[in-house]
Amino acid sequence: MKIELNSLNKINYALASNGRKIISSISLFNDEKINYSNLKVSIKCEPEFFSSFIFEVSFIENGTRIIEENVDVVLNFSYLYELNEAKKGNIIVEVLNNDECIASLTKEIELLSFDEWDGVISGSESVANFVLPNDKNVELLKTKALQILLAENSEFDFFGYTGCDKEYVLKQICSLYLSIAAQNLHYSLPKASFEINGQKVRLPAEILSSKFATCLDSTLL
Repeated sequence: MKIELNSLNKINYALASNGRKIISSISLFNDEKINYSNLKVSIKCEPEFFSSFIFEVSFIENGTRIIEENVDVVLNFSYLYELNEAKKGNIIVEVLNNDECIASLTKEIELLSFDEWDGVISGSESVANFVLPNDKNVELLKTKALQILLAENSEFDFFGYTGCDKEYVLKQICSLYLSIAAQNLHYSLPKASFEINGQKVRLPAEILSSKFATCLDSTLL
């Protein structure tokens, strides 16, 4: 029995919370001379970043293949959220016949830290996971930006695009820029990481407390 596992090579809290499936599909090819019935396929991991999952295969004829795409494992979000450094993990698939393992496959997966962006491997749009408009530190910057606006005109407010006034939208953007500039941020290389692709991202609280940021950090802020 041969097993093929189609899964992500890397995962972190941001990707998981945005609905990225760790396992896309599991394929079983019966390369033996007998047919099998009532098999169980067990999926587990080390460390336990998702709950164990089992599905059944009622029948698989010799020389045939089945593909299971409905593998919705339950993620351990607390574990992924608390990761401060990347670490290696394993996804383990076992095929059981009357509780006897007749085939197994172990695939390594990299568990990224909470603040790690994996670059464009999972799609460049994944960097948007680190844009945090509801962060209280962003709200503080917005409050200071509003004060800048009010100093120019007491009727100003943050209407975004709803005011349908291009010039006013530019004034809002300008006030936000000045609010950030007033923080006297200094450029710093990305936080230490052993990743080849991507980099660790400083979140708003860390940027404003340390006064350090990369180009990416300040852009996301």
